[in-house]
Amino acid sequence: MTETGTQGAPSPPRLLEFDLSTPDGNLRGMLAIPPGPMRLAELARSTLPLVDRLVELATRREQRAGRVISCGPGCGACCRQLAPVSPPEAYMLADLLMHLPAERQARYLERFEAAASRLEAEGLSEALLRAPESDEAARALAARYFLLGIPCPFLEEESCSVHGGRPSVCREYLVTSPAADCADPAANPIRRVGVSVRLSEALARLHAELFGGEPQLVPLSLAISFALEHIPEGRHAWDGVALTRRLLALMSGAQA
Repeated sequence: MTETGTQGAPSPPRLLEFDLSTPDGNLRGMLAIPPGPMRLAELARSTLPLVDRLVELATRREQRAGRVISCGPGCGACCRQLAPVSPPEAYMLADLLMHLPAERQARYLERFEAAASRLEAEGLSEALLRAPESDEAARALAARYFLLGIPCPFLEEESCSVHGGRPSVCREYLVTSPAADCADPAANPIRRVGVSVRLSEALARLHAELFGGEPQLVPLSLAISFALEHIPEGRHAWDGVALTRRLLALMSGAQA
């Protein structure tokens, strides 16, 4: 990974060259790093293009195998599933919310609060913020969450209303089974497209390295309340190039 300096006013982004090896092929290119110290929200936002590239590689793999992506506009069943985001992505979503017009911001906040209240009433809040004991426990928790029918607070007319700013888990979710089957995943086998490297997991590991503890994922519906409970962590900033390099190392499987 090589940093390429740029000159010009005012404060141009720094460009970081990357070469990421994945089971689906190599990703090479440049990432624009905001000038000055970088918060984790900015890191998550600046590396979302990597997710789109990884999804492209996975889609090509499916096409070579003769499988077709069945997802399409207006198919919002997946937006009622348990969508885990990393803490940096929770901070990113809080940033997105803060920069929206007041009326839209209030509308989304009301939905987030309603979702959090429903999960609290169902006794699920604490369980959703803990690492599951096993894959079976994780599947059972996800199934219970789906049965509640809680839509993503950003879902409007069965489509994402913040599509360009959606987190990695939403970008990665593609299926080759019939789209209608996603309305009842317990009764229908869902063929998901596997993405070889998950940004959310690398971001969660990086967050744990920086602040201690175990890597954690947060349900998207609780992302704003999580961000508000971790304001100091969300405000902390580091050198952007060093932070991005460490994330890329984690994505390629490197240890501390």
